Amino acid sequence: MKFRTLLLPHRDEHCVERITSTLDRMDPKSRLWTVQSVEPKEQAELWELFKDSPLEADHFVPSGTDALKPVIHHGKNTLPVSSFFQKRFCRTDDESEDLWATIISPWRG
Repeated sequence: MKFRTLLLPHRDEHCVERITSTLDRMDPKSRLWTVQSVEPKEQAELWELFKDSPLEADHFVPSGTDALKPVIHHGKNTLPVSSFFQKRFCRTDDESEDLWATIISPWRG
């Protein structure tokens, strides 16, 4: 599914919930393809739609995940070159509940 299909129907008070639940129901491969189909204008719309939707640490690394075990999140930015990347998150090996992260880009200039 192209991402614009999720944004086209209606922009109402249920839009954020509709996009979130649709992505959550997809298998990982379909979700990745859909997210990577986002165009820069759509990405700007998404930032605006989700600006009041804060995320907790458990979104990035589910509680119960072993310390230092990476959890990979695929991303896309609006740069014309090297727009795909991964952010790898892990919980620290202490009791702080902090997360560490690094960004991996496949582009090697």
